[in-house]
Amino acid sequence: MKVFTFCVLLALSLGMLATTSFSSKLFNIVSAATTAGFSVGQPTSIHPAITTILVVLMIVGGASASTAGGIKINRLVWLLKGVKAYLQNKQTQYFFNKELVVKSKAYKNIRIAGLYLLCSLSIRLLGTLAILLLEPMSKSSDVLFEAASAITTTGLSSGFAGNDIHWGSKWILSILMWIGRLEYQTISLFLIVAFLKMSVHRKQ
Repeated sequence: MKVFTFCVLLALSLGMLATTSFSSKLFNIVSAATTAGFSVGQPTSIHPAITTILVVLMIVGGASASTAGGIKINRLVWLLKGVKAYLQNKQTQYFFNKELVVKSKAYKNIRIAGLYLLCSLSIRLLGTLAILLLEPMSKSSDVLFEAASAITTTGLSSGFAGNDIHWGSKWILSILMWIGRLEYQTISLFLIVAFLKMSVHRKQ
């Protein structure tokens, strides 16, 4: 709860560059952080800085016990703990919610958090590039925003998604939403099992 509140307040302070009202900025920022999907106006038309902030908040998402999308706040915390330990270049004790965590478990949590972030960014980038190939006249920032919203199951829109976009773009965004809802470990296990079964059939 503390981390979530801090993220919202930090985003709100950075979002002062936008000329919209305080209540509108707060509404869009909380909506992105909770991946709720509501928006006031068109988020990407407010200010480029706000667009970037909203994308970051969507990627992080809500708390681990919630139904929000994103990599979840607890994984962000573990990722930051790992980065801090690496920069300090020393052996450190890991605490989570003021409780000491065994190093092997802490390392596992850090690796999982890093893997989740890498998967989210990689899949979003691939989806964005695929859509830009189909929609070469579209703004890359709008497509990036749309892909982030899809894979985090947020629902905020840059205005890109509509009836007039290419059918392939609709399929790509649908796949991103499907991946975001099932989460990456489910997709990874599915692909690994499918690959192993294919290998066995080929050998036979």
